[in-house]
Amino acid sequence: MSIAEDSIVPGSSVTMQFNLRHIANASSDATAIGFSLDLNSALSGMVVTSSSQNDICGNGSSLSGTSTLTFSGGTLSAGEECDFNATVQIPSGAAPSTITISTSTIAATVDSTAVTSPLGSDTLLISGLKLTHEFIPQPAFAGESATIRYTLTNDANFPAATAIQFTHSLTSVIGLMQATSLPTSGFCGGSSSITGTTNLTATNLELQPGTSC
Repeated sequence: MSIAEDSIVPGSSVTMQFNLRHIANASSDATAIGFSLDLNSALSGMVVTSSSQNDICGNGSSLSGTSTLTFSGGTLSAGEECDFNATVQIPSGAAPSTITISTSTIAATVDSTAVTSPLGSDTLLISGLKLTHEFIPQPAFAGESATIRYTLTNDANFPAATAIQFTHSLTSVIGLMQATSLPTSGFCGGSSSITGTTNLTATNLELQPGTSC
């Protein structure tokens, strides 16, 4: 199990991704595969908003539930795998925190024997802060300069945020990309700054509730 986003603003939706695999050298099919996921135990008020799904991992398999998500009736042949997703809503009043979301142990039957596999788990940061960036212009051509516009927003329902920092590796986007001009200090609060050439580091950013920079 994995969560598509690393962090999310309260009141938003997040996609949970599931992958089930049966080893290639298994002696027979895995049947009656099932697990559950208690969302409410991870965060009170978190619920599934996507519709129930059927036949997603073999005929008769299903994924359903609201505060507890239940997968049952899965079937996989040796070497086979299946993928499916569920959309989850974070309550609008959720406090800033890092939550861990874990499934139950995965149960199945192989060769008429009951077997189990370790649970799936991932973490999610709930924060009022949201950072986006875009390259201007689009498209940008080789040898020409482009501007990266960062937008940092603090949700109106969250307290003031201070000492915000982030990094951005330009060479991970395109090899040899480097910054030739940086914003002056104080662009997002009194002592905020960005330094670096190929790896940018922003530090000491500050935002009041409901504001952006």
